[in-house]
Amino acid sequence: MENPSSNETEPVLSLPASESLTTSTPNNSTSDKDLKESPMQEKECNYAKGKWVADTRRPLYPGSACKQWLSGMWACRLMQRTDFSYENFRWQPQGCVMPEFSRSDFLRRMQNKTIALIGDSLGRQQFQSLMCMVTGGETSPEVEDVGKDYGLVKAPGALRPDGWAYRFPSTNTTILYYWSASLCELEPLNKSDAATHYALHLDQPVTFLKQHLCRFDVLVLNTGHHWNREKFRGNRWEMYAGGMPITDGELADMRSAKNLTLHSIAKWIDSQLLQHP
Repeated sequence: MENPSSNETEPVLSLPASESLTTSTPNNSTSDKDLKESPMQEKECNYAKGKWVADTRRPLYPGSACKQWLSGMWACRLMQRTDFSYENFRWQPQGCVMPEFSRSDFLRRMQNKTIALIGDSLGRQQFQSLMCMVTGGETSPEVEDVGKDYGLVKAPGALRPDGWAYRFPSTNTTILYYWSASLCELEPLNKSDAATHYALHLDQPVTFLKQHLCRFDVLVLNTGHHWNREKFRGNRWEMYAGGMPITDGELADMRSAKNLTLHSIAKWIDSQLLQHP
């Protein structure tokens, strides 16, 4: 995401011409020697700045497998795509080394912990990809479905539940996802009308987050794609703040409304950290 007020022109993601997605070969991949000789920063590493580099040790799971977790619509190997060189790239932060991902090491680090991803379809893709990474894309019957513990069950007539939660019994690690496109609390304006509109409370976090925050050790939030007039009309959302509808003024602007939500949720989570570090 670019900051409009920033004078910096360097993109966050850069890909040298010699490492294009269509010409990825073992000859231009990064070796173990290159990794070991990469300079280390004395200050904390900023993983957001760097570039994609070819790496023959990728991908971390086969795109044609992992059917247990990966939705068909996001399984590129099953969608008649012909170019898969992008699978052989990894992210290289600028000036520091990112530790290699290890399934067993990840579960050990996350022992007795719960990782929660809350957001729209981008968060759902992150959740599915993480499940594939941790299992290596292999069928894992030992992984337990604990969605009921979080109220994540399929409602009558629904296409899917509001999310999923799975537990790895070997380390008591839980990975869950909850669908909330706006991260805001939604309230039906007329509960007796199936076609009712909804009050989108910009200054209130979604109830699921408030109910279960105390159970999370790692929290990943995302929103953005649904903040446009077309999505709001389709979802029958009406913006509210302070319990009152927003009809005009600065908050009627979609960007301002989204910013209020982001700041409100961040402020609320900060207020909870002393109780739930």
